[in-house]
Amino acid sequence: MARCPNCGRETLRTEDWACQWCGHPLLSGGYRKIPKTYKQLQEERLLEQEQMAAEEAEFEEEPEFEPAPEPEPVPEPTPKPKPVPPPKPMPVAKPEPIPEPEPVPAPEPEPVPPPKPKSVTKPEPVIEPVPEPEPVPPPKPTPVTKPEPVPEPEPVPAPEPELELEPELEPTPVAEPEPEPVPEPAPVTEPAPKPVPELAPEPTTGAIAVTVDELNSAFNADKAAANTKLMNKILKVTGTVDKIFVKEHLDIQYIMLTSSGSRENWSVRCTFGREYGPHLTRLSPGQMETVQGKYAGYERNIILKDCALAR
Repeated sequence: MARCPNCGRETLRTEDWACQWCGHPLLSGGYRKIPKTYKQLQEERLLEQEQMAAEEAEFEEEPEFEPAPEPEPVPEPTPKPKPVPPPKPMPVAKPEPIPEPEPVPAPEPEPVPPPKPKSVTKPEPVIEPVPEPEPVPPPKPTPVTKPEPVPEPEPVPAPEPELELEPELEPTPVAEPEPEPVPEPAPVTEPAPKPVPELAPEPTTGAIAVTVDELNSAFNADKAAANTKLMNKILKVTGTVDKIFVKEHLDIQYIMLTSSGSRENWSVRCTFGREYGPHLTRLSPGQMETVQGKYAGYERNIILKDCALAR
């Protein structure tokens, strides 16, 4: 199971695209879905905690029956002890002195006789006998082979005369119908590609003013080059408001801007801070809006962060 990048726990994605444990937005489609929202999961956890607290309170409120204290025993008067005469001292016998052991004389070492020198004898040289050369046998005479007789060629039979065949009658030619002229298909004219915008920043503000349609043209032409050119740049994007997401308890505030035409192209996801929550709730889908934010890459949509509404 996939882990949350925020809390690091194995998690499922809720219906509002958030971690089921910490509510962190999960935009990747690699997480499994859970048919509940993060708010519903929080309410269920709060109910479970309240039930557990109520059960603990009921357990603590039950009175405990303490046993009645037993009466303290009355101490009996202790009799006075009789005086005990001191014991008589026992005579202590003096210890007898331990006799010292007599020294044992060390044994004298026996004399070791010196080793006798070994007599070294030189080995006698061994004379190997020289083998006599073996006699070479005389060469054998090569046998003379007689030439084999050449077989005589077999007689070739004379060819038989061919029979003359009567000429076949040629069939009368049948006039073929003329083929009907096939109309040539009309040439298919491909639509001319839309020009790619330059995406140059404004000299006064330094922001790149662009529409969602122009971003679509740039990303459809070469999304890698557009991503490299716009990374960490301030964009001032104008488009149609498609969706509005404001979840204050999850700290999620963003809107989706689309082009005025088809919605199958790239959309722009604009993420705002918590202070923009009341302003975003006043927006309505379908209206034109301009948002200024920092470009942070693309996944399924073009992503802007630290956004503000440009008035």
